[in-house]
Amino acid sequence: MLAVAAFFTLVVALGIGLLRWRQKHFSYFKDLGIAGPKPNLLWGNLWEYHEKGLFRALDKWCKEYGDIFGFYNGDVPMLVVKDLEFLKYIFVKNFSNFTDRGVTMRTDEMHPILGRSLIHARGSGWKSIRSCVTSGFSTLKLKLMLDHITEVSDVFIDVLGKKADQGKEINVLETMQ
Repeated sequence: MLAVAAFFTLVVALGIGLLRWRQKHFSYFKDLGIAGPKPNLLWGNLWEYHEKGLFRALDKWCKEYGDIFGFYNGDVPMLVVKDLEFLKYIFVKNFSNFTDRGVTMRTDEMHPILGRSLIHARGSGWKSIRSCVTSGFSTLKLKLMLDHITEVSDVFIDVLGKKADQGKEINVLETMQ
């Protein structure tokens, strides 16, 4: 009987400890004074944005909490910044502090080639790719590309418009080839 009581006490103590640990983990933004949706102790805000769709949930949260807020992608705290001046301050003036974006998808672990692409690369690999690509996206080169991009976009919109007028489904892969 004493063993059962000790086991029950241990289970309750572990449960309370786990609950306190999860509460502490999900109070990260609250402790920093950053507003955001209240997370569930098991899965953060995953349920809400999977149920509504990520972009609808983000739009709702932007309207509700303003231009800067935090939410939890499962256990991972995610900060959303919509204020353009603040983003400029972060990414231009404090660039050296934000060389990596963190892991938002597991593509780098799942795919040996796509995991090393510009979108998924991190650390020195990302810096190396960025130094190669940066010259292709200078202001002058982007201005030179704009006419071509506009022309191709107009053609693509015309093609999509003709297919949409027929009321048929569109295979985007075939259309873009």
